[in-house]
Amino acid sequence: MNLNKDMDNSIQEISFDNTEIAFKSKSDAELKRTHLLFTAMNHNWLVKVGSALTLKALEWKLPVVWAARKTIYQQFCGGETIDRASEVIQALAKNGIETLLNYSVEGLENEEAFKATFDHTIYAIRFASKNKSVRAICTKFTGYEYRLV
Repeated sequence: MNLNKDMDNSIQEISFDNTEIAFKSKSDAELKRTHLLFTAMNHNWLVKVGSALTLKALEWKLPVVWAARKTIYQQFCGGETIDRASEVIQALAKNGIETLLNYSVEGLENEEAFKATFDHTIYAIRFASKNKSVRAICTKFTGYEYRLV
């Protein structure tokens, strides 16, 4: 049993057994696209080949970002910024689905980039504090500079 603490401090059981509730916010077409995507992702060779081809296409500056946005990105992300994700957050909330804001970056090497990551995290915390459908935020601490004193 997985328990979820509601904002009013009562305990509510979360169940993933009722697919009607779990998928009520999705159209038949969205569910079919999702099924196709996950079926493809179950083939390791296809994921490896697709990942390699995508990296090469990006290296060669081919216009493939749109394809990623319509497939993988659309399935797992609500938007490139919190403001762009607000529409998805509101739509999920209408169906009783809460949101986790997740932000991660890799390869930061300068003070400006570390500050931008910090500022984004503060913005996410403030956004979440004003939106009851945003349950939590998640950030990768590798995006922050650390110094031993």
